[in-house]
Amino acid sequence: MTSYPAPNRSAVGLAEHRSALDILVWRSTLVDYLQDVWDVIGPALFEVQECGFAVDILLMPQPPSGVRLCIDCLQPLPADSAGQAAHYFHCRVRALVGFPAVPAGM
Repeated sequence: MTSYPAPNRSAVGLAEHRSALDILVWRSTLVDYLQDVWDVIGPALFEVQECGFAVDILLMPQPPSGVRLCIDCLQPLPADSAGQAAHYFHCRVRALVGFPAVPAGM
């Protein structure tokens, strides 16, 4: 985990885009951490319910009904599983974080 990226208020153009990517990468790393931190041997820092609440309520926007979002870049995913897998192969945030191209189970 790293600290939240410092805002660059003078960023424009590509620098502004990079700042947004930095925030999405930070958020994606935090979501990944919260999905795993409770699953440890010994006492956990957080309970599974706390982690689920943080991810589902605090870190994931509520899309329109029937729309699934990429958990990393927050873009709408195609409805079909092949389209979703294709998205994960090209998700820029996943690539910047260093996640595998396709999540397990797809």
